[in-house]
Amino acid sequence: MIQQASNDPNRQCTYKEYLRECFVYKDFKELKLNQYHISQLPEAKKPKSQLCHLNFLAIHECIFGPQCQFAHKISDVEELISELENKRIPKKNRRLFKGLGIGASLAILSFFTPEEIVMNLRRVNKEALVLCKRIFETKVVQLEKITLKSVKFFERASEIKISCESLNFFKLYKDEFFEEVLNHYSNVRTLKINLNFLFDDAKKDRIIAKISSFALKRNIHTFQAEDVPSMSNENLKNITRQFFLQNVQNLKLPRNNLGNQGVYYLFGSDNLRHIKKIDLSSNNIDHEGAQFIAQNSKLPYLQMLDLRVNRMGDQGFKYLITSEKLSNIRHLKLDINKITQTGAVHLSHNCKIPDIRKLKVRDNQFGELGAQ
Repeated sequence: MIQQASNDPNRQCTYKEYLRECFVYKDFKELKLNQYHISQLPEAKKPKSQLCHLNFLAIHECIFGPQCQFAHKISDVEELISELENKRIPKKNRRLFKGLGIGASLAILSFFTPEEIVMNLRRVNKEALVLCKRIFETKVVQLEKITLKSVKFFERASEIKISCESLNFFKLYKDEFFEEVLNHYSNVRTLKINLNFLFDDAKKDRIIAKISSFALKRNIHTFQAEDVPSMSNENLKNITRQFFLQNVQNLKLPRNNLGNQGVYYLFGSDNLRHIKKIDLSSNNIDHEGAQFIAQNSKLPYLQMLDLRVNRMGDQGFKYLITSEKLSNIRHLKLDINKITQTGAVHLSHNCKIPDIRKLKVRDNQFGELGAQ
């Protein structure tokens, strides 16, 4: 706590309240960066500070080609920092973050919304740009948050999340913009679709068809689609396209109510031979689905199988642990599958998975005898 300069000498205030009275953070509000826009610089000194709207907006077309003053690739965009804009900003207004330290800087940043930070605050000076990227750049970015102006800010994201709100992204921008994002965001390891509370089948089919029309780059090793209501075989056909998943090693499809039909399609597909990990948890799969998995040989490199929260029972458990087709499995997750003491007996006498390292069977119905 800090003693506040006021009429009451005994009144205490927080550090954030102290900064509010110091007017340090108010500098940003008074900068009015728009009046010092890069367009005021001589033509020869103008960098390509943003992407070309005509090239990426859905209803436009850029006719200038290489002569366009705006960038046609994300890698060509030069972020606006102090060396360019601060020449026109009064020197007294450039003290934000200068020599304040991390504690004071974080307190100042807490006054602003994420939109202000991403779009404006990072342009105050070089210190602001570095600090905002370090503290506020997210590892998981919603696709609809990526715009022509903010695309550089999120370039270190490790996961892109697509939801029902992301449909507007594809209405607003051409496919080339999403392709450019996939090409430039080399740190992305996971592409995730979550369509929870989307009950419009037409929109659901449109999003899945649109996403699966792209080829995922080599850096994306995990694809996850969860909470997709009524996922059909047509949706699975789109998701399992060879060029879409050609570089994916980890396929996650939890909570989609796939049932046995989904298992028949996935484990009968010729396009998933390279998959090493698959997650089918919470998909209403019973012993018949387990039997199909156990008898299938189209996923020869599969090492991790997640079947938690299904309805395998003792019979399905027996099919899996006695299968000779699952010899490469290292991790098998079967928590909450209604497995009883009978299943435990099968495990102790008939397990034919030679190199299994982790078998998770928590929250089943083994009882004391089964545990022994």
